[in-house]
Amino acid sequence: FSPRARQVIRDIYQDLSRAAPFDGLLFHDDVTLSDYEDGSSFGIAQNQEWGLPAKITDIRKEDDFLGGWTILKINALDRFAKELADLVEVEQPNLLTARNLYAQVVLNPQSEVWYAQSLDNSLANYDFTAIMAMPYMEQAKDPKAFMQQMIEKVKEHPNAMRKVVFELQTVDWRTNKKIPNAELAETIKSLYDAGVQHVAYYPDDSIE
Repeated sequence: FSPRARQVIRDIYQDLSRAAPFDGLLFHDDVTLSDYEDGSSFGIAQNQEWGLPAKITDIRKEDDFLGGWTILKINALDRFAKELADLVEVEQPNLLTARNLYAQVVLNPQSEVWYAQSLDNSLANYDFTAIMAMPYMEQAKDPKAFMQQMIEKVKEHPNAMRKVVFELQTVDWRTNKKIPNAELAETIKSLYDAGVQHVAYYPDDSIE
C-alpha cells in the first residue's frame, strides 16, 4: 500500500513491456497478503479508509472484520495486477494474463484468509489461473488422491477447466530429488483423462 513502492513496480513493468516482445504475464504466488499484513503505516491508513480498526489485532478479533478485510485485500491485489497488465498491454496488445494460486486456496476455503487469494476472483480477472498442484510440497500422504480432490474442487466452479492450469512440480523440494519421468508422465496423462485442459510443470531441466 506504499505509493512509492507501487510506482516503482509500475515502472518495472513498463520498462519490461518496452524492452522485449512477450505473450503473457504470470502474476506469481507472491502476490499475496497474509492474515497479519499489512501492518505498515500505509496498510494501517488503508484499513482505516476501508472503515476497519487501525490495529490488525482488533481486526482479527471479529470474524466480520476479518472476512471483510480479506475480501478487500483480494480485490486490492487483483486491481493492482490489472493496472500493471493494462500498462504492459499498451506495448504488448495481445497480452494474456495468468494468476498463480496456492493449492490450499482451492482445497480449503479458510485459506483465502491466510493468503488473500481467491479462485473465483482469479477466474474472473485473469485469462488463466495456474494452481500449484504439487502434492509433495503440500506433504500429501496420497499424491493421486490429492490430485483427484483438486480436480473435483476445480470442477465445482463453472467453466473453470477452460481457464485453470494444473501446475506440477518436477522436484520434491523437501528432499531435492527429481520426480521420476515416468511418474510425471503418468500424472499428466491422468489429468488429461480426467478432463484437465492445461498442464504446466517446473522447473524444466531441458539439458537432462
